[in-house]
Amino acid sequence: MTVKVKICGVTTLPQVEMVQLSGADAIGLVLYDKSSRYVDLDDAIKLRRAISPDVLCVALVVNADEKFVQSVISELKPDFIQFHGDETAEFCNQFNYPYIRAIRMSEGLNILDEVTGGIKRRVDFCSTPGIKNITGAQGRLSIGQDCLLSIILI
Repeated sequence: MTVKVKICGVTTLPQVEMVQLSGADAIGLVLYDKSSRYVDLDDAIKLRRAISPDVLCVALVVNADEKFVQSVISELKPDFIQFHGDETAEFCNQFNYPYIRAIRMSEGLNILDEVTGGIKRRVDFCSTPGIKNITGAQGRLSIGQDCLLSIILI
């Protein structure tokens, strides 16, 4: 298994350079105005221009509307969109664009339903630190609080 590293929350050109020199595989730009790591779309475009072709650019959005996501795709041209809010699989799929979807773990969550909701591509799972007490039974997970699962669609 190969481990890939994404450094998220980059806000300045010197940070882009530092992350690339460190060997990271991807740089995340946070386009969510309630985040302390927020960059607006114009600044994100400037940062994107400095990202080397061999480093992926990931644009993180949270509950953004369709028009904003379209603007991010057409103007920023990231390698992936990372949906980090309450976006449904249908919402994410409508753009026909590579994406990472974060799903908040909760009691009774059916991962199979979340993953297969309109998805026709290969799915990889990546769990964030903090996962507690994962047990599986017939497509369901019982998970402790403060957990998050990212589904990467390629």
